[in-house]
Amino acid sequence: MKIGLKRHRYLAVFLLLLLGISFKGWTQTNTIITGIVRDQTGVVMPNVTVTAINLSDSTIQNSTTTNEAGIFRFSQLITGTIYRFRVSHIGFQPLMIDNYKVKAGENAPLAINLMSAASAALEEVIVVG
Repeated sequence: MKIGLKRHRYLAVFLLLLLGISFKGWTQTNTIITGIVRDQTGVVMPNVTVTAINLSDSTIQNSTTTNEAGIFRFSQLITGTIYRFRVSHIGFQPLMIDNYKVKAGENAPLAINLMSAASAALEEVIVVG
């Protein structure tokens, strides 16, 4: 009788350990990513739209806007996942940051400089014919 109880006890401990290991694999930890957006002259830009696109499932997108100090913050990005950041504001060229891998506790703030759409436009077009 004592041997049977020991076996059941060991089996119960083994199953609990197995369940704990499998649930650990299912959990997803979130990481905080911050950054600042400036224009080409270095002035901070409020109200810029920043979108984080999960490259493994592009239907998962998070968007935020910069505050009055030009700072944005994402707190729901999944650790170990690769993202594309799309940064856009009226009157400025959109900017893409591709293949940004979110790491646990190691993410340096993103420093983004947007170029004015006017500064990138062609100033003169000459047609020879």
